[in-house]
Formats: sequence, structure tokens, C-alpha cells
Amino acid sequence: MTKTFIIFLLTISVDIFSQTSTVKIKKEKQPQTVILRDRSAFFKDSADMDGLFISDFIKTNIRLPDSVSNRQILGKVFISFTIKETGELTNIEIVKGIKGCLSCDKEAVRLFSIMPKWTPAIIRNKPVATVHNWIVVFKPKE
Repeated sequence: MTKTFIIFLLTISVDIFSQTSTVKIKKEKQPQTVILRDRSAFFKDSADMDGLFISDFIKTNIRLPDSVSNRQILGKVFISFTIKETGELTNIEIVKGIKGCLSCDKEAVRLFSIMPKWTPAIIRNKPVATVHNWIVVFKPKE
């Protein structure tokens, strides 16, 4: 009987102190994937200027000052502007003009002030205002 009791105790102790093979793993929630379609602002074609790019708009609408037409002055005007959430251009400023050609600087500002609306930049699916820079090249027409 003592032998049976010892075997019984050993069997119980093995069952009690042995490791179980089932392990519960807590699954963490995976974050939901959201695709954001951010994009930069771009020049938007208007109805009366179908298919024109910004360079085409500038070439079509630029009024060369006499000093450029007479081949006395060549150069670049660096311009900065803000594209509002609505696509309108504001804060049009000369960053660096052509030395000795104030009329070139004024013409660059005039060009951007008559420009049609752009398509504004999008961040997190909302239109936002952005600042852009552009170079207007002044050279005689060939």
C-alpha cells in the first residue's frame, strides 16, 4: 500500500509541477492603414487656355521690355509666390531681379498676378497654402 501511495504522489506531483503546452498569446490590434494622397500644387489649365502649361502661359503673355527686345539686357528674374487653399496666387515678390532692368521685375510680377488659379497642394486630404519659387527668363524672341 505504501508503494502504491508513493506512486500516486509522484504521478500527482508530475502533473501539478509540469509545464503546460498551451500558451495564450494576446493579439494586439493592428493599426488601420490609411492611404493619404498628398500632392504638390500645380498649374491648372483654364477653360480659355486649354492644354497650356505654365511655360506656355508665360511665353504667350510676356511683354518684353524694350531693353530686352533691343538685345541690351538678358537675364532671369527669381520670383516667389504663395498658392492659397483656393488656388489663387498671392504674396508675389521678386527674390532676385535683373540688375538695371526694373521693368523686367515689374513684368514678372504682372505675369504672375494675371495667372489663372492653380490646383492647390493637398496634405491629409485638405487643400493647403504653399510657397513656390519660379524663374522668368528674359531674352529676345528669336
